[in-house]
Amino acid sequence: NPGLGAFLTALALDPSGNVVVTGPGRFYLNNGGDYLTVKYQPDGTKLWQAQYDGPRHRNEFAASVAIDSSATVVIAGGSEGINTSYDFATVKYSPVGVQQWVQRYNGVGGSTDDMSGMKVDRNGNVYVLIWVDSYPDTGRKVDMQLNKYSPQGDTIWTRRYDNVIPAYYSGLAIDSS
Repeated sequence: NPGLGAFLTALALDPSGNVVVTGPGRFYLNNGGDYLTVKYQPDGTKLWQAQYDGPRHRNEFAASVAIDSSATVVIAGGSEGINTSYDFATVKYSPVGVQQWVQRYNGVGGSTDDMSGMKVDRNGNVYVLIWVDSYPDTGRKVDMQLNKYSPQGDTIWTRRYDNVIPAYYSGLAIDSS
């Protein structure tokens, strides 16, 4: 039992047909929960279960899952930070559910950052598209930012599109190169 109030927000299949599901393990207003990720065999047998608990130990919300060709699992979503609002957090697990790394992104002035899309390329690089509240005190605009992480979790680069007016983006695609 992963916790009262657990629900699914994303799922994906690995190269062997195993199913990986993720979501908040439990989610109570102001009492939060962890990212909960579970991997099942095609017959429904549970292979492993993992949780990510952010630095504030509350209000983690897994929103997306991606699996690469070697069956490593990447989870991304929101995670309440210390002295910040929601940060964007990306967590990578080995094919057997061992946490490999965590990357957290905290935008301008500790504002809320939210994910719009995530993909893993054929080399294991992770791309996440983030909404960044660039002027948190005025609510003036939201920028789009793309972060690229190496298979080891290092930030390779970040690119930000500076909006003139508030705008929100959804979805992300990558090509074979």
